[in-house]
Amino acid sequence: MFGGLGALPRPGDFGEPDVRYLPLPLGDAVRIRENMAGERKWRFGARPVIRALTYGVRPPDTDGLLTMHVSWTEPVVDEPLEQIVDRIAATLSL
Repeated sequence: MFGGLGALPRPGDFGEPDVRYLPLPLGDAVRIRENMAGERKWRFGARPVIRALTYGVRPPDTDGLLTMHVSWTEPVVDEPLEQIVDRIAATLSL
């Protein structure tokens, strides 16, 4: 199924990530929402789908990058959790 025994799914096997560039109060940001294959819990069986939302923010007048990463496995919380994380990202500060 994945090209051989033990082969891991490649990034993008669950669709392309949703990448958005946006301004936040802290600075210019990138927002990446993606689904990835998790590790198998048992030798046999399906790999869980890990949902992730990552923000990278570059504050002005700095060379640094602030990152925030949130991940979960339950699809039922996709929409509410994304909204919560988006609201948190808007409050980031140094």
